[in-house]
Amino acid sequence: MKRALPALLCAAALGVACQTEDPTANATSIPTTPVNPTVETFTGSVPVKGLDAKPFVIALSGGTVTVTLTTVTPTMQMTLGVGNWTAASASCTPFQNGGGSIVTSPSAVPQLSGTLTSGSYCLLVGDSGTGAQTTTVTYSAIVSHY
Repeated sequence: MKRALPALLCAAALGVACQTEDPTANATSIPTTPVNPTVETFTGSVPVKGLDAKPFVIALSGGTVTVTLTTVTPTMQMTLGVGNWTAASASCTPFQNGGGSIVTSPSAVPQLSGTLTSGSYCLLVGDSGTGAQTTTVTYSAIVSHY
């Protein structure tokens, strides 16, 4: 009997340790969004009356997307926007109806925010068209998305 008790306890411990639970059985335990967003930093240059586009991919539909133009050298207002990226032609088509771009100064606070479906998109930074840009401008921007 003394030998049976340790063997029984050992078997019970192994049984508990090997017990598995199907994680899909309890759908509330599966996260529907990543814990942390993807944060991408883009840098580039914009010629006078020109623009620069940088592609990025959103993997999860319905997540918040923020765009922050953080630096512009020399400091001035620029057009900041988001559009649809077409990889085959390496082109960026700005969103229509003005919903995807603004003229803004650099800031630490996001200037654009919203939700997008999964897909290929692009960051657009361009000359504001006000005549203030007289030389090539360099910039840094952050896009945060899921």
